[in-house]
Amino acid sequence: MGGRDKQDLILRLMIASLLLSGHSVAAAVDASMVGAVGALLKLIGTPLKVTAFVECWNAGEKLMFARIGLSGGRHLMQFVEPRRASLDARTDVKDMDNYRNATLDEDAESHQTLVVVDVSCNGSERLLAEAGQRLYLNYRWLLMDSSDSGVPLGIEHYLAVLQDLPALVSSEIFVMLEEDGQSIRFMQAYLGAEVNYTRVTTWGYYNTTTGMWDGMIGELVHNTADLGASPLFFTTDRIAVIEYLAMTSETRSKFIFRSPKLSYTENVFVLPFDDKVWICVIAVIIVSSVLLLVTLWAEWRIASGDLEMPPTPPDSSTMVASLRDTLLMMYGASCQQGSAVLPRSCSARTITMLTFTVLMFLYASYSANIVALLQSPSTKIQTLEDLLASRLKFGVHDTVFNRHYFTHATEPTRRALYEQKIRRPYGPDAFIALEQGIDRIRHGLYAFHVEQGVGYKVISETYQEDEKCGLQEIQYLQVIDPYYAIQKNSSYKEMVKIGLFRLNEHGIQYRENDKLYTKKPTCSGGGGKFVPVSLVDVEPAVWIILWGSGLASGFFLTERLYFRFLRRKI
Repeated sequence: MGGRDKQDLILRLMIASLLLSGHSVAAAVDASMVGAVGALLKLIGTPLKVTAFVECWNAGEKLMFARIGLSGGRHLMQFVEPRRASLDARTDVKDMDNYRNATLDEDAESHQTLVVVDVSCNGSERLLAEAGQRLYLNYRWLLMDSSDSGVPLGIEHYLAVLQDLPALVSSEIFVMLEEDGQSIRFMQAYLGAEVNYTRVTTWGYYNTTTGMWDGMIGELVHNTADLGASPLFFTTDRIAVIEYLAMTSETRSKFIFRSPKLSYTENVFVLPFDDKVWICVIAVIIVSSVLLLVTLWAEWRIASGDLEMPPTPPDSSTMVASLRDTLLMMYGASCQQGSAVLPRSCSARTITMLTFTVLMFLYASYSANIVALLQSPSTKIQTLEDLLASRLKFGVHDTVFNRHYFTHATEPTRRALYEQKIRRPYGPDAFIALEQGIDRIRHGLYAFHVEQGVGYKVISETYQEDEKCGLQEIQYLQVIDPYYAIQKNSSYKEMVKIGLFRLNEHGIQYRENDKLYTKKPTCSGGGGKFVPVSLVDVEPAVWIILWGSGLASGFFLTERLYFRFLRRKI
């Protein structure tokens, strides 16, 4: 056994000295030895079953030892008896090994069994040699020596027994030592190990060309390293070659972007009123136009005295009974525009005045809402599909795992996002440096995929308070939080796992993560900066002007052609 294997001997737990006052310690099994074992079981607490391989003990000694369970009422005692001998000695040895191992394997999953072995009994060394991984997984072991040698046995005696056995870091092996004739000590020591760090460039990915793993996983697979110092993501191919122990880092990579203005995702000119209000506005315009038309028609007929002839206005400033004129006047009133013609009668003017008043209040409400909406951020981008359909530009923090996951994406939306937004047919792809991506987020209309902790750290240090408002995030990677990993079937597994769980239970893990990873900055200056109106904000109005100009030009050409046709005909 090499130097490192010797360091891996007899590890973990505590040193417990049990002083037995008034008892002299004899070499054979006696009440003091039994009492010491009972005190040990009470101290460690967990084992509910004691399996004893003590073939050389007589019935009286076994009965005395069984009192541990009978008196405490908490432990189940099992003595493994030797099998009957046959004519073939080789068959006896093999059958006995299989029988012992099968007995142990009955409790392999419970992790609540203490295996007691008397090394002075025949077959004990072979039992330990055949135990294999049972020495460091799922069992606690107690080694004792009941031989009457007359000389107290030291730790060296048991080290000689264990020197060629896989007693590793995760082993829980107790040995019974006699001290000063008045006490029995159980010397299970904790290994003080040194840590040697090696740095690699990646977490570890499978190379299909070489058929080997690189990075940190390659170090674990090739037995170069025992523990992986950096947590990493779950993947199906990694599960086969490493073991994940516990989640240690609450961090994720997401697309971070400033919420675009509402006008980038919505037509703000129709948002001030809901559908019912718009219907009511249109109804007011139509009803007012019809009422005004009826009133004008009646007043001109009464004034002229001829109910069959169409009325003739006295001058151009007087409104005639025409549906086109009344609709145009009411539409102008809704836009707070005046009219070149006015009705004559009191009833018609009352209708006009009431309509202008109602539409004035609607116009005031509309204008106030428009100003607020032009300054409001959009909340429409909530999913990866919304992000793909948006007009934002994209970038990705240039890291190994980002390149791996983006280029190997198979889900349709994620693949389309990479092909349409990240991958560029000409020039380099949109994988850029951290500072460059964060600066582009500041200017808006840019989504940058980055680890939240490092991304928000740079944002907190470089952004103004008002620039920290409106930050949104959408997750791209379909992975859970990273886990701590070690070698497959490592002897350090239980030890490291328990240590990580204790860090979590005591709050140390949360404290360290809180110090290491920067949280999303809070918005403390949301109304401190005015956002100027851009061409995108008035895009619907520009389209109305363009469509209106096109329609007016079309009507003008149609009328010209029509009148030219009439002229030729006449």
